[in-house]
Amino acid sequence: MSPLPHSHTSGNMWLARCDYVAKLVDPFALNEKKLPKQYYDTDERCHGYGRYFFEHWVHSHPSMSPCDLYTGEEFVWGYYRVPPVPFEKSLQKAPRFIFNRYDNPNNCGVAPETALGRHIKDYKDLYNSSVDDSWWGWEFFWNVYLPPPSTKKVATKKQSVQLKLKMERRSGLGDPPALSPHESTKENSDGDLLIVVDQRPLHKHKQHEYNDTRTKERLQPPRSIIIKADERESHFWTRTDQCYEINNVCYNRKKGGDGLIHTSWFYFANDEEEVILPLTTPKQPNLILGDANRRIRIYINTTVTSSIPKRSELSSYDNNTNQCIVSLIPNHVVVQSVHNHMMGEFMLKSYLSLTHLMIDSATYSSFNNNSGIQFYLHMGSEEHEQNAILDSHKLYFAGLPYSGQGAKSFGDIFDDKGSSQCECFDTLVFCGYKEYRKEHSTTLIPDERIVVQNRTCKADYLESSEQLMREECQVWADMKKSLTSSLERNNPHLEEEIAAYRTRLIRNAVANFSSTEIRDIDEEEWTVIGLTQRYLRTWIHLNETLAHCNKSYHAKQLVCVEVNVDDLSPVNSIVTKQPLLPEDHHLILHRSLNGLIGIHGSQLTQGLLMKSGSVVVELLPWFRKKIWGAFTSSVKHPTPMGVMFHNTDINEVGYRLKLNSIPQCMNKPEGELDNCLKLMRWNIRDFVVELEMVERFVGTFFPSKLQTPGYVGDITETPLCSDLRKRGESNNFVLYNVWCCENDDTDNVKVQHYYLDRNSWDEEEAPQIS
Repeated sequence: MSPLPHSHTSGNMWLARCDYVAKLVDPFALNEKKLPKQYYDTDERCHGYGRYFFEHWVHSHPSMSPCDLYTGEEFVWGYYRVPPVPFEKSLQKAPRFIFNRYDNPNNCGVAPETALGRHIKDYKDLYNSSVDDSWWGWEFFWNVYLPPPSTKKVATKKQSVQLKLKMERRSGLGDPPALSPHESTKENSDGDLLIVVDQRPLHKHKQHEYNDTRTKERLQPPRSIIIKADERESHFWTRTDQCYEINNVCYNRKKGGDGLIHTSWFYFANDEEEVILPLTTPKQPNLILGDANRRIRIYINTTVTSSIPKRSELSSYDNNTNQCIVSLIPNHVVVQSVHNHMMGEFMLKSYLSLTHLMIDSATYSSFNNNSGIQFYLHMGSEEHEQNAILDSHKLYFAGLPYSGQGAKSFGDIFDDKGSSQCECFDTLVFCGYKEYRKEHSTTLIPDERIVVQNRTCKADYLESSEQLMREECQVWADMKKSLTSSLERNNPHLEEEIAAYRTRLIRNAVANFSSTEIRDIDEEEWTVIGLTQRYLRTWIHLNETLAHCNKSYHAKQLVCVEVNVDDLSPVNSIVTKQPLLPEDHHLILHRSLNGLIGIHGSQLTQGLLMKSGSVVVELLPWFRKKIWGAFTSSVKHPTPMGVMFHNTDINEVGYRLKLNSIPQCMNKPEGELDNCLKLMRWNIRDFVVELEMVERFVGTFFPSKLQTPGYVGDITETPLCSDLRKRGESNNFVLYNVWCCENDDTDNVKVQHYYLDRNSWDEEEAPQIS
C-alpha cells in the first residue's frame, strides 16, 4: 500500500479480509453516480477519482489496517521503477517508509498536509466517518520527516525542534515558555530546559492543529525533551538585517473572471489569541513585497481588514472555495539576491551567507534536523526568470547545513496559469531584501545580496590580492567543508556510485577512438579530466580536443570527457537501478573528476563539488584594457569565479587564452580590433582553445603522465611549491589557489596563491596572436 497521493495499490492487486471488504462502499456506486460528484466527474489520478478510484477503493475505509510485502525503496507507487520478478518479500505493517520515501517523479506535488487533508475528507465523503486513535495515518504523518522511533516513548528530533520553535514563538528567547495545560517544564542547575508532555489528549497542541476538527482527539505517548542552555538561541535569519520574518500568514490562489489565477495574502490568528483590529504586531504588519521591476508580489493591508480568521476556521475560509491548510513544515524561507538565476552570482551573493548563518547557529547544528525549513528561490531582479530554478540550485540547497525540504521557486506561487490553492505558514521569512518601515507598515524590496553582520573577512573578488593574502580568510573553505559533509551525509551510497560512474566514463572515453575494449579497469588508477561544454560560450572544436587528449594519454591511464550539465544523458543508479535525479547526477559526475577545465562561467561553480586535491582550470577570455568584462581575465587577483575556491582544498588556476581564441576578431586590423571585441563581448562569444593546452595542463599538474613510471610530482602527490610554480607559469597558468610542499617534508603541505604582477590585458602588453 502506498499512502500517496491517496491510499492505493498500484496495479490493483491485493488481498483483504471479507469482513473488511463488507464495510466498503459498493464499487458499482461509481458507475451508477451514487458517490459524490468529484469521484465520477473526471479521471484524476492525484485524487483517486474516476477510473483511479478502483485502485483506491480497497483502502478507502478508515478502519483499514494496511500491510506491505515489497522491501525496496525504489518502487513505492505508480508505474515507475517497477521491480523485476522474483523479488524479496517481507510482510510488514504499512506504510513501510517515511513520507519522503514515497516521493516520485509523478507525485502530483502532494505536500504532507495536503495528503492528510485528502484522507480525512475521503472518509467523510464516502462513509460520513472520521478516524479513531488506532488509525494508521497518525503514526505516518506524525513521523512525516523522520524514521519512526524505536519505541513510542522516545522523542523524535522533529518533536524536539517543533517544541523548541513553539517555545521561542510564544515567550521570546531565554524566557520561561508558556506551555499548554499538558506540558510542564523545569530548569536544572546548568540552565538546561526539561519539557515533559504527558499522555492526555493534545487535540489543540501546536503539532496537531492540522487535524480535522471533526476527528477524535488523539492520545500521544509521554515524552521528555532536554534543550541545552547554550542551544536556546535565535533562528539563523535573525543574525542579518536583510531577513524579515512574519507569522501566521496565508496565500490564497483563486481563478478570476479573466480565467487567470490571482493570489491574495492574509493573516490568521491562533485560536487562543484575542484579535484586535487593526493588527499592530511586528510579526503581522501591513506588508508590501515587490521586485526590482516595481511589480507588487505581496500586499497585505490590515487597516482595511474586517476580520481575521482563527486557525480552526481556515478549513472553511473563503466560502469553501479553497480549503486553507497550515503547512506541517514550521518555517518557510524565501531567498533572494541580484541575478540569482546565474549560479556564480547565487553562490557569491546568497549561498555563502546562508551557509555561514547556519554554521554559526547552534539552534540547528545541535538538533541536526532536516524537516523544519522549506526554501524558496526568488528571482526578484529578472523579469524573464521569475519561475526558474535550476537543478544546480536544488543540489546546493540540499547541501546547506540545515537543508530542510530542499528548494522550490517562489515565483510558482504567483503563476497565473496554475491551479487554485490555499496554504498557510506559521513562519515566513524573506532573506535578501531592503526593509522600509513606517509605523506599522513595511515594504520589502529585493537587495543586492544577503550580508552576514560582523563577518571577520569577505574573500570577495573586489578585494585586492594583498588583502586576500593578509586575511587568510576561510569563509569559502568552511563553506565547502560544510557542503561536502552535508552531501555525503545525504547520499550514503555516494562512493559506490562514484566508482561505477568513473568506470563508465573511462570505458566510454576509450571506446570512442579504440576498438579494443578495456576489460579490467581499476578506476582509482586513472585520471579523469572534464572539459565543459555549454550552449552559450561554446567550446569550438571540443570533440577534436577530446580525441587528441584520449589518443595521447589513454595509455598513461588519463582520459578526457565532455561535461555538459545542460545535456546529460540519463544514467541509472547502481543502487536503485533507476535513473539518477538530475541534481544527484551533477554531484556524482563532478565527484568522479580529477580535473575540470572550462571558460569563465557558472558551470565551474560545480567544481566546488569535486574531491579534495582536484584541479579546476578557468579559461580566461582574451581582453584589451577598458573593454567591459576584463574582470573575468584578472591574474593579479582571483576572478569572481576563482575567489570561490580561495583557501579551499581544490587547486584552482587560470589559463590565459590568446587572441586566436576569438576567430571572429583574429584577423581584424588593429584599428578595427576594439570594435570587434566590443561587439563580440566575452559573455556571448564562442571560443577556440589550442590543442597544446592539453599538454600544458598535463605537464603542469600530472607530469607523471609524460614521464617514466614512478615519477613523483603530480598535483595529487603534493609537488614542491617551487617546481609547481615554475611549471605553471612557464605553461601560461596563473596559480590562484594551489596546495604544495615548501620543502621535501611532505607533511608540511600549505595552500599558496601565486598571483601575477600585471593583468594580461594591460595596455603595455601587445596582443597575443600565437
